[in-house]
Amino acid sequence: MKVDYIGILKKSWNVTWRYKILWLFGLFAGAGGGGGTFSYSFPGGSSTSSSSSGLPTGASAAQFEAFVQRYAVLIVIVALFFVVLGLLLWMVSVAARGGLIHLVNEAEERRDVHAAAGWHAGFSKWWRVFAVGFLADLPVGFLVIVMLVVLAIGTVGAIATPLTGMLIAWGYGTLAGLKPLDQDLLFIFGALPPAVTNFIFAERYEQEPDKVASIVMIGNAAALFFIPLALALRL
Repeated sequence: MKVDYIGILKKSWNVTWRYKILWLFGLFAGAGGGGGTFSYSFPGGSSTSSSSSGLPTGASAAQFEAFVQRYAVLIVIVALFFVVLGLLLWMVSVAARGGLIHLVNEAEERRDVHAAAGWHAGFSKWWRVFAVGFLADLPVGFLVIVMLVVLAIGTVGAIATPLTGMLIAWGYGTLAGLKPLDQDLLFIFGALPPAVTNFIFAERYEQEPDKVASIVMIGNAAALFFIPLALALRL
């Protein structure tokens, strides 16, 4: 079955051009993810500016602290205002999505399209639209959580492997009475990252190869730090 993409685009453009109220609902539907910034300048010109390194000077830090203490209540009120405003925009954006779906359906059925009907449908079906959006985003959120867990495990393993290796090498070299040169070589060998063969065996015997791969990858990247550290400690 061949899909007429050009026809779909033309039909979409005709609907949106004929019923321009849909633009307003589209604007509100995308407003939930917006944001803004603001800045404040202390009086006094260059005498209160930050240093060239980006760190605040003593005068500007003291002035900023005095400003926060003086207007603490106002800062809290402004922060709460923006939090409430953001929450309201998010709620309106969810309702706008539901209203947009309703109005497009009305346009497809050749019925009258009114903003009031769209808002009524959006707010009356608010929880349903929210649930559908939440379920649609749930797999992505779950995937992000899994990736973060794997990355955390890999980071812990990448750090623990050279540290424990250097500790064991130092303990064995001291207790076994090895020569200083042999102790140095063993210590540096203990700081080496996990070998790729660990992943090969983990995949062969099905022992969580994804986690092992993460440890090997991050461990080899961390070797750029631990190898020079081992050389600095022994040389």
